[in-house]
Amino acid sequence: MKKLSAIVLAMCLMTACSGGDAAPGPSSGEPMSGESLSSQTSSGAEEEETPSGQPGQQVGNIYLYGELHGVKAIYDRELELWKDHYEKEQTRHLFLELPYTPPKEIGPGIHEEETEEPGIIGDVTGVPNDFLDIVLTDPIVRPVDRYTHEQMVTDIQSLQNRYGDKIQVNVIGWSHDGRAIYEIIIGSMEAPKHVLLQGAIHGREYMTPLLMMSQVELALASYDMGHYNNMALSDMFQQTALHFVPMTNPDGVAISQYGMAAIRSDFVRQEVLASYARDVEAGKTTAPLEEYLPYWKSNGMGVDLNHNFPAHWEEMLLPTVAGSYANYKGTAPLSEPETQALAALSSQRNWAATISYHSMGNIIYWDTDSNQSAEGSLALAQQISQVTGYGVNNSKGKGGYKDWMQVNGQAAPSVTVEVGSVACPMPLSEFESVWNQNKGVWVSVMDFVIHR
Repeated sequence: MKKLSAIVLAMCLMTACSGGDAAPGPSSGEPMSGESLSSQTSSGAEEEETPSGQPGQQVGNIYLYGELHGVKAIYDRELELWKDHYEKEQTRHLFLELPYTPPKEIGPGIHEEETEEPGIIGDVTGVPNDFLDIVLTDPIVRPVDRYTHEQMVTDIQSLQNRYGDKIQVNVIGWSHDGRAIYEIIIGSMEAPKHVLLQGAIHGREYMTPLLMMSQVELALASYDMGHYNNMALSDMFQQTALHFVPMTNPDGVAISQYGMAAIRSDFVRQEVLASYARDVEAGKTTAPLEEYLPYWKSNGMGVDLNHNFPAHWEEMLLPTVAGSYANYKGTAPLSEPETQALAALSSQRNWAATISYHSMGNIIYWDTDSNQSAEGSLALAQQISQVTGYGVNNSKGKGGYKDWMQVNGQAAPSVTVEVGSVACPMPLSEFESVWNQNKGVWVSVMDFVIHR
């Protein structure tokens, strides 16, 4: 693998009153660092004769050397060797980042054999970065066919143990069946801007928590050394904090993954059975129960949470008027503990942007009726489209989280990102493309809000 390195071009310019020798490089042309150097272009270039200077003419030497990026010991050695040039001779330096061709990554820590074909770093066309294609050697979050609430909780605890104060975790609410709804924060709580990302508001869309937890781990692993669009990630996280709610509907996820066996409480079990009976009677399904439940979108009480927000809720004339696997909007806006928890979190501050992860379709929705953040939402959708390659669609939603965030008194640029190209629940084989398209979305959104 070609290692990522920096070529530093140092040019010493001097004004000569009469002819003279150019300034030498660091003493004896000594290498800037020993084993730490990834590729030494020259050890502090050989001294060469320079033309005799005329009065007022500038002459000097150019020194080239290579270094591994972001290694403190190398920076210290550089300062030691070049100190006199920097302080006394007004040496100037130019950093040139050289890309490398990464192994094809299926997910964090899972990659195919390296190829020598040239490629773009990451999926963010035209934007330099040095971390999106790193391969984590010991990842905590690992792609699995059914990424459960229990596995997510375990991974959150492991991320806390590994990354310490870089990650903050809150429980923002509880589901009907007694599962915690988690918020994961990366970045300074004192940052002037905050971005909220939420996923799995529909049960059967449980690839989105896997995606978002993988994004969380990549952000944490890159926090101290990563750069994006010529900014250090550590600086970006002082300007923008990310709030991830990876699994808004944990009961729905559990029901879709493991059916009746996943249900803890008797009253949820009875409601799911009642919903199935109604859907059979209404002709919505002829499948046996065990084949019906994997397609479950609703929460544990048969309410479609993405129809339960106060955004033109009264105007939604849906044929489903009671609990069902999908499309029942509930008895009133925010009737459910899951939507109440997300709404309460959303009301705590003015958000710079919100992202709702759904599946499927490889498309981004950005509009609703009476959209108070239309311009910003469209710009945000276009930004994410550049990263993912997804199309942008202006169809107007109702009752969804994105829609509510665009019409409430704290309206924020908001989009729904539909990942994947096959019907839910998606097989694990779909994760490779979903990851490659979306691994850079969070940092691209940070860049968007910082420069907006």
